[in-house]
Amino acid sequence: MKSRLQFDLRAGLAAAAICAAACPAYAQVTENVVYDFTGGMDGWSPQATLLADTTGPMHTLRGLYGTANGGGISGCGAGYGCGTAFRLIPPGNGQMAWTEKTKWDFTGGSDGWYPAQAGLSAATGRISPDTPLYGTTWLGGGSGNGVVFALTGKTLTTLWSFTGGSDGANPFTGPVVIDKAGNLYIGANSGGSQACDYGCGTVIELTPPAQGQSSWTETTIWSFSGGNDGSSPSGLLIDDTGALYVTADEGGSTGNGAIIKLIPPAQGQTAWTEQTLWSFQGGTDGAYPLGPVAMRPDGKLYGTTSGGGTNPTCSGCGTVYRLIPPMKGKTTWKEEVLWSFTGGNDGSQPYNAVILDRNDGVYGTALSGGSAQGYGTVFKLTPPGHGQTAWSETTLWVFSGGTDGGNPYAALTPDKSGILYGAAASGGSLTDCSDYGCGVVFSLTGTGYVP
Repeated sequence: MKSRLQFDLRAGLAAAAICAAACPAYAQVTENVVYDFTGGMDGWSPQATLLADTTGPMHTLRGLYGTANGGGISGCGAGYGCGTAFRLIPPGNGQMAWTEKTKWDFTGGSDGWYPAQAGLSAATGRISPDTPLYGTTWLGGGSGNGVVFALTGKTLTTLWSFTGGSDGANPFTGPVVIDKAGNLYIGANSGGSQACDYGCGTVIELTPPAQGQSSWTETTIWSFSGGNDGSSPSGLLIDDTGALYVTADEGGSTGNGAIIKLIPPAQGQTAWTEQTLWSFQGGTDGAYPLGPVAMRPDGKLYGTTSGGGTNPTCSGCGTVYRLIPPMKGKTTWKEEVLWSFTGGNDGSQPYNAVILDRNDGVYGTALSGGSAQGYGTVFKLTPPGHGQTAWSETTLWVFSGGTDGGNPYAALTPDKSGILYGAAASGGSLTDCSDYGCGVVFSLTGTGYVP
């Protein structure tokens, strides 16, 4: 195990008995299983956030793209399979079933294996057969430390194979981030500075080939020290100025993680500069942030921590927080805990980003909790009403671990009509994937999400 984030395919999947039925906690919400993985060519254990193409007529959904951690036809990891990349196509007129197309079956060689929780990214909203989909694998490649790849149609090109040295190693969470010029930014979970046991991690930039060339150029723009700047980056967000907001799962002033900002070099300079926005203390403010932060137009940042919190019955169940930028003339950011999970009906351990709607609602998934079986939830946070100060929480769905799925590592993906899509790593109708089910892709309607 190379860090707190890196664990076996089966880690985190509840071993308790499967409930007989799902338990929606919000009467208006309907869950539909879009796809039920078989553990074969299509893969199993989808843990990454889905990429949606909503460029159909009237902004309808044309497809969902994602990765599965295991399965496929190649044998990796004691026979679990090397993982897959897939596309899910909505039903056509007069049809009811979605169609699954496996776009790539990882082999464990130069293309890598175990795509983990990073998922796929595209530089454009409309995804055609010629559109590159960028992603990472945790393992494989020339040195076994993972790769960055581009998947175009059914052709995969390895853009970078991590060496485990100054460039980092083992990208695990957080999608590839793309700037306006087509440069790619990736957080590597380990490698880089050796101040940490397996390296503190890096953020690298990959620059497209110059005309007439074929190789991408790698630049390590930040090597984490494990101190105030954190370690083990688990998610990136880029703003309109090209600055990167980085979620560091560990490190910071007390070792409980940090949110940092990496600022591009000024004209005539080459070095990026770092600003620590918040260093988690591991108590009421949360600990171990995971997944990218989300940003409002006013610059407020929203995210989750997988540990910490204010609830006395579950001090390590995690939080949803927001960071408020300094007022003019000030330099200190302020943190507000919007929700501390109890481990009960609301769930516990949110493992990825939240999404924000037009009415200031905050939506996300919790990996565990929700019921005695602990298969996780989907939740909504609503801002305080007039004269109030506390945010309110609504549990939109409690997973049973059965046919509706269980253990959602991935964040939610909305379409233009307000339907929310997600992936659950366990559950489904099949029970031959480590006895926990092979996982599902699901949709939720009636959640109140306003695009």
